Amino acid sequence: MKFWIKTNSVKQVIIHLLLAAISFILLLVLFFFYFIPHIARQDEVAEVPRLTGASIDSVLAIADALPVEIIIQDSSFSTDYKPGTILSQYPLPGTQVKPGRKVYLTICPKEPPMTEMPKLTGVSYPTAIAKLKSSQLQLGRIRFEPDIAIDIVLEQEVDGKPVPPGTPVKMGTKVDLVVGSGIGEEEFDVPDLTGLTLEEAEAVLKARSLRLGIVRYDENAQAPYRRIFKQNPAAFVDLSQYELAGYDKHGKPIYRPIKVRSDSLFAEGKHAKNLDLNKVPRNKIRPGEMIDIWISNNPAYSVFNDTISGMMDEMQPIDSLIKKDSNQKKPNIP
Repeated sequence: MKFWIKTNSVKQVIIHLLLAAISFILLLVLFFFYFIPHIARQDEVAEVPRLTGASIDSVLAIADALPVEIIIQDSSFSTDYKPGTILSQYPLPGTQVKPGRKVYLTICPKEPPMTEMPKLTGVSYPTAIAKLKSSQLQLGRIRFEPDIAIDIVLEQEVDGKPVPPGTPVKMGTKVDLVVGSGIGEEEFDVPDLTGLTLEEAEAVLKARSLRLGIVRYDENAQAPYRRIFKQNPAAFVDLSQYELAGYDKHGKPIYRPIKVRSDSLFAEGKHAKNLDLNKVPRNKIRPGEMIDIWISNNPAYSVFNDTISGMMDEMQPIDSLIKKDSNQKKPNIP
């Protein structure tokens, strides 16, 4: 069957073209406003819920009831959020989308990644805080201790234990800082470190809020191996009236008076058992100051050598000679 449109004039041709154009426009309108919305269901919309700040576990627990599909796209650690918290989402909350639209989430990981502990000692504590932030670590407690270096970080600790630079730690770990507060005003006697090991001396200094200065090792020292035989400033007793006689079995120096005079510091007794503490000059020190020490690095030396073994029972360690009564008043130093 053949179909022809008969046109006997130009007017009829124009009419036919207009009818064709109108029919085409109607088809376009029906296509875009009826068929496409019907197929795509654009009359059905859903609003993206606010997920930022919520726990990912709580969101996944109700994922089936949400009008959108949840996709964990990325993770980024932040000390401002708890582990497992949603940091951001796309599309943004309140966006109108089709049901089932995918919402991509960035979360704070449940297990913090590792980072290296930065070097914080030796710098001012504001600089140390900035270093902590750049390493995704948190500032814990700041504890001020007497030290000549004011506002300088002396130690860096985690859970009360020193942590050296470069040690792997979890991001978000709280780091405590020990900061110098300057020299204290209270003076006290310089502690006697001779005869102690380095570890023992450090414990004594820490208990008195003092700092360990320069440590020197002497391979030719005539003193027990790995024991302190000299310090600066010296202990509070003026040893100018004594001479070194040897060491006891604990490595403690044994001294004897150089000479005994009636008008000397010694009241009586050939070993100065009755030392008059009120006449003994004392070296003083303040909290935060340092003490340099010398340590014997001579393993060949023996505290039981023949030259001193005979006087071990007679000589007394210097600290026993100057044992101070707990109720004794502080001496007047001229």
